[in-house]
Amino acid sequence: MRNAFVLFVFSVVGASLAVSLNACSAKRSGVASSSRSGAKSTGISSPIVSPLEVRIDNPTRLTSISSLGILPPVLSTSVSDQSITTVGLQELIQRRADEILGMKVLKVEGSGHGNVGKGRTDSVLKTELLTFRERQGSSVGGEPATVAFTMSIERVSDGQEVWQAKYFFRQEALSENWLKLGQRFGSDGTGAGWITGHEVLDRGLSAALRDLANRRDQQFAGAQ
Repeated sequence: MRNAFVLFVFSVVGASLAVSLNACSAKRSGVASSSRSGAKSTGISSPIVSPLEVRIDNPTRLTSISSLGILPPVLSTSVSDQSITTVGLQELIQRRADEILGMKVLKVEGSGHGNVGKGRTDSVLKTELLTFRERQGSSVGGEPATVAFTMSIERVSDGQEVWQAKYFFRQEALSENWLKLGQRFGSDGTGAGWITGHEVLDRGLSAALRDLANRRDQQFAGAQ
């Protein structure tokens, strides 16, 4: 069984190398150009190593929020996957916020600060799903999933933004970086293959919310 798996791995590497060599020069020049032009934070066409980019203009504002209203997310017109809905995505964000953030979390009906209700929450979370492309094919072939979204938190009292995150992720194909084979295949075969777009989205939302929680905790710790 193990020998068969090893043969399968080498066959995948061989096919990947063939594809990679055929497009090597074009790919190398394209990636170099994207990197120089700042595609790391916004380029949807190339893989990104660090998919989460966070901006906080004034970190101390994080200590001023203790409750969060989850506004209905906005779906870009490019998101045509019928499995992604505003209601479903809002519920997923609320579940992850409940699990990760140490604060009161409420789902808000409608958009805008006025729908939060006086005294219900002191901040709102806005989310826009920019890109969602589901994995095409199986976990070991086809095209990997692509997910991109933005999130931001604003204080209800004055509309000040206290935290913003941008997320982009497309899992690398072996043909793009076959040297990462060891990271894709464990000794027992676990971890092999591409994950689905819904898994990418869930992990991305969790990563963004964990960043918020960690940075907020750091501010409270520094204030003591």
